[in-house]
Amino acid sequence: MATARSIRLVLEGEYHQGPFAGEIWQTGCSFVEGDAGGVFPGGIRESLPQFDATVIGEASSDATWDVDWAWKGDSKATKAIQVQMADLALVFWNAIKGQATTNLRMTGLRINAIQADGHVIGGANVFTLKTPVAGTQAASSSLPNQLAVVASLRTGARGPAGRGRMFLPLNGSPATGGVIGSTAKTTVNTALVAWFKDTYDLPGPLASVVNATPLTYSSIGTVGVGDLYDTQRRRRNAIQENYVTAAVNH
Repeated sequence: MATARSIRLVLEGEYHQGPFAGEIWQTGCSFVEGDAGGVFPGGIRESLPQFDATVIGEASSDATWDVDWAWKGDSKATKAIQVQMADLALVFWNAIKGQATTNLRMTGLRINAIQADGHVIGGANVFTLKTPVAGTQAASSSLPNQLAVVASLRTGARGPAGRGRMFLPLNGSPATGGVIGSTAKTTVNTALVAWFKDTYDLPGPLASVVNATPLTYSSIGTVGVGDLYDTQRRRRNAIQENYVTAAVNH
């Protein structure tokens, strides 16, 4: 048994067809254990809570997920709670997949229990979708996969330690004149707020910005989505660039 201080949930996917086939994407958020439901709390730089987690090696399956379990919470972040967290993350993806193209899909997610030293306990619990969920925008409208719609996660804490970001792989978000449209922004923002609130209604998980030094967290109080695309260079993982060349004769 080990003592966990926070949880990291990461959505995962891939470009399964088209010019970027084989590229992967990830995006996620941290959660801490808190009271469930009620008014979303406004904790600012509070000490990270803790819960007991046990390393296991098991597998399970339901209608949606195949799961390889590396750990389970003994009283909080239990396997049942984590399945519900995964289901709500999928609800979030389904709410925003209209801003992604059919070339891109969500394949699953990972949930880590993180100790005070930043190390994960036993490795990640890997949730694999039985049926990957693709975007619905036409592939012909696909933007370069380095471009991302960014959600800004704001807490009551000042400075960089009180802010977080999620680089969402929405390569089909409608844009006019190079900026993201109002409907697209609102759709993503509303879905993210709903995800955080619905997760909080479970017995415990609270969406937060976590600081490893010191061991504190601030709960996410505001979510914002702007109208400019950002660049996520890590999403250009191993793309071969095709050149046209010509000799300059002297």
